[in-house]
Amino acid sequence: MNILAIGNSFSQDALRYLHDIAASGGYDTHIVNLFIGGCSLETHFKNMQSGEAVYDHEINGQAADCKISLADALAERAWDVITLQQCSGYSGIVDSYYPFANELAAYVRRKAPGAKLMIHQTWAYDVKSDHPHFPFYDRSQNRMYSALSEAYNRLAETLRAPLIPVGDCIQTLRETEEFHAEHGRSLCRDGYHLHLVYGRYVAAACWYECVIGGDITTNGFIPDCPPEMRDLFPVIRETVHRICTLL
Repeated sequence: MNILAIGNSFSQDALRYLHDIAASGGYDTHIVNLFIGGCSLETHFKNMQSGEAVYDHEINGQAADCKISLADALAERAWDVITLQQCSGYSGIVDSYYPFANELAAYVRRKAPGAKLMIHQTWAYDVKSDHPHFPFYDRSQNRMYSALSEAYNRLAETLRAPLIPVGDCIQTLRETEEFHAEHGRSLCRDGYHLHLVYGRYVAAACWYECVIGGDITTNGFIPDCPPEMRDLFPVIRETVHRICTLL
């Protein structure tokens, strides 16, 4: 299965463990992330127009140490799934999506007609995040989550593209005992990017269910981590599976 994410550091987080999880579940995958830090839909659109090789080419969760253009990436192989997403700061600002998402979707469907277009729903920041765009949402995690949920749901409906509900999984896990803010365990490592182990695992588990079609509750892969961290994975698997099977 060939998967291409037109993304940024948030898709980098989501794809770090996806190839490993897929392999553990018996799936053969080739997964590429087109990476520019903080890249918005508008910037992707401009890169589409320019045709410049400005993306870091990341393969199966690892840097490939080369640059590639959007056009060359789309032509690289027969993609099964191609994803779009907004940059995190503008994720809850509906007007920031258009007309760029429509233009990108049309371009992707023209260049890769055999691929299924999907929308990667990103997540809200930590309650104590110092991200410079957090004031857009009055520094409220709940307000940011509500706004990005509305924006992504509208985008999925407009483009007629299924949603990968990573943001929903992250927010739901924040209500559990294991990841509640009061207990001091954050799903993020810096207030907005996901924790390098269990945070990234959450996102990859969601992609595994919604993009690849696997069942994360029967998948045995766990990233390298201290023994005490392994107790967190059952609640992650259960939560992700429940949210993804509700779609």
